[in-house]
Amino acid sequence: MAIMKSYKYYSTLTLVIASLFVGCKKDWLEAKANKNQSVPTTLSDFQSMLDFSGLVMNVNSFALGEIAADGHYVTEAAWTSATTSASRNAYTWSLNTPYLDLDTWRDTYERVYYSNVVLNGLSNYLIKNELEIETYNNIKGQALFNRAEAFHMLSQLYAIPYNKTTSETDLGIPIRLSSDVTEKSTRSSVEQTYNQIIKDLLEAENLLPLTPIYPTRGSKPALYGLLARVYMTMNDYENCLKYADKSLQLRSELLDYNSKSQNANFIGGFNTNPANPEILFHMTMYTSEISGFLTTNYLVDQALYNQYHPDDLRRVLFFRNNANGTKSYKGNYFNSTTNMFTGIGTDETYLMRAECYARMGNTVAAMNDLNSLIKKRWRNTVVFVPFSAINPEDALSKILIERRKELIMRGLRWSDLRRLNVDERFKQTLTRTIGGVNYILEPGSYKYTFPIPNDILDYSGMPQTPGW
Repeated sequence: MAIMKSYKYYSTLTLVIASLFVGCKKDWLEAKANKNQSVPTTLSDFQSMLDFSGLVMNVNSFALGEIAADGHYVTEAAWTSATTSASRNAYTWSLNTPYLDLDTWRDTYERVYYSNVVLNGLSNYLIKNELEIETYNNIKGQALFNRAEAFHMLSQLYAIPYNKTTSETDLGIPIRLSSDVTEKSTRSSVEQTYNQIIKDLLEAENLLPLTPIYPTRGSKPALYGLLARVYMTMNDYENCLKYADKSLQLRSELLDYNSKSQNANFIGGFNTNPANPEILFHMTMYTSEISGFLTTNYLVDQALYNQYHPDDLRRVLFFRNNANGTKSYKGNYFNSTTNMFTGIGTDETYLMRAECYARMGNTVAAMNDLNSLIKKRWRNTVVFVPFSAINPEDALSKILIERRKELIMRGLRWSDLRRLNVDERFKQTLTRTIGGVNYILEPGSYKYTFPIPNDILDYSGMPQTPGW
């Protein structure tokens, strides 16, 4: 399949990426590339770069945030034997071992780099005829969409949570807009970070198609879903509602969980037959940070599991009963036990719109959206009694509970904890104990922003997030 084929420039670009994001050693930057190595110049070349999905463009997102979030735990033995020290640090919200050569940072900026190579290449490309215009625009839209998605993911880990009153001075992430590897990174503000993400997406809006050839490519419904997600992390619920609604106006189909086997190891994604109709954009988290940590060793908190009603099919489709009585997650929107789905789906979009309706006082609309989703999760051998709420406050509480239950292991819980911490009604303190040491994550803690890897700071001279 086209999206899985090897890309002939990959070895060249990997060398460049290594110089830029894996320690950023000066001698790598000074090394001259082989003059015989190919560079992308045609529209086909640019599309091939964006279609390098399995190793670069549609992988490696949100892992550290998912490890740090609540709703799950690992045994002390599993924590001790975790593949990387980054996993252990994230789980305990600590910096017991320095972050070095970190997959999450390196691989996500690799996606940014690929996007920038395409955008820079397109800026110098001469369109040959009218037939190329649509292809050119589609490719440009995909590159902008991918760069925005990568920047947003990075912002949820390495930028201070969005606060409208302090965003112009709070530290954000490096916003790299060029493929020039000699350009040293500097840290933007949180306001600049989000402005660039939104700018990229709005520019891509009229370039992307309604339906992509593959769900690994951007589209209008996915773009609106991502914009809604971005505004939700900013606590801008008016704009979140606007774009969640625009997305659902284009794509609103939900998967009836009654159609799935209760013995299935996955819910199924774009790579199943039939494909999961909820998937607007396919993205997964797979890095060394989660290998063996959020898969075989991931155990679901019993208190969270108990919130699923016996007639809620998520109770059996999301979880596996282990021999020792614990529960593990299996409800992946991808046929894999190691690549966890973190893309954009209509289920998330319904929940975003429902939450925004509740926050704006529209209880009826909020519960209608929630019930549209939950009915597709309910066992069809019993009568589904629609959820009800007595007022917007009650609706919001119910929606947030269902959001946590529906979007488990989707990489979104960490962002939710960050944004909900500003609300007295929903803030909470998280605790874990490892080796007799109690680790605490308090609302508003600096630990809600991960430290930038030490080797990146040493090379660039960027400031570390205060507290670390």
